Amino acid sequence: MEKVLVLGSINIDFVSFVSRYPQPGETLVSNDFGIFQGGKG
Repeated sequence: MEKVLVLGSINIDFVSFVSRYPQPGETLVSNDFGIFQGGKG
């Protein structure tokens, strides 16, 4: 069996932008979407 060496990790944030905070139980339609570098810093 082959061995795998992991040297670090990758974090990606998937963000949906909405015009306001939803009310409890409410579903909102996103008006924009972004993919950003994740993690600390």
